[in-house]
Amino acid sequence: MITSRDGATINYEVEGRGRHVTLVHGVGSHLQAWDGVVAALRDEFTLLRYDLRGHAKSGKPPGPYALDDYVADLAALLDAQSVDRTTLVGFSFGGMIAPAFTVRYPNRVQALAIVSAVAGRTHPEVIERQIQRVLGNDPAGYAAAYRVFAESDVIDELHKITCPTLVVTGEHDTGSTPTMARAIHQRIAGSHLLILPRYRHSLLIEATADVVRELRTFLKDT
Repeated sequence: MITSRDGATINYEVEGRGRHVTLVHGVGSHLQAWDGVVAALRDEFTLLRYDLRGHAKSGKPPGPYALDDYVADLAALLDAQSVDRTTLVGFSFGGMIAPAFTVRYPNRVQALAIVSAVAGRTHPEVIERQIQRVLGNDPAGYAAAYRVFAESDVIDELHKITCPTLVVTGEHDTGSTPTMARAIHQRIAGSHLLILPRYRHSLLIEATADVVRELRTFLKDT
């Protein structure tokens, strides 16, 4: 465990060897979401993964949370590990945290992979209905995290990213749509876009081998 700037405790695991890579999971998930990726890549890379605040074994301080809190948690985690520079791989909500961190700390990010992320959402009434469902049914920490996920949008900051970037989503993902992935890709100069055919949102489960293959290629090329 490490402690972030506001006292939130962050649970993490590190394994492997080689180039440093940080894995950031999605809302409502946990660090074990990366099990398949870690098992495949730990002989080639040092892999740091952690539970977001409000999730699993990390602390659940009273909300509301802000996207900046998640950026600060990641910075505190890297500082505690004495990691000056890493490659970030963010899935879903992690695909918002990772680019936000990259914008804030560009010199600390060697490369960036954004997997099944959202951007440019235009239906606030749908978002609000989902927030209310979460608030009614889930613990406070998860509800606070989901509100950040639902209400944040980093699309206006993406043009500031200059590191090598991979943008990935599933062909049939109705939440992190190919249209959103293209919007992210268009705003990050030199980024590479990959739409995986047949798949929906749960790429870390449904398409582990494909994700591993593309990440390995991206990491070796950058």
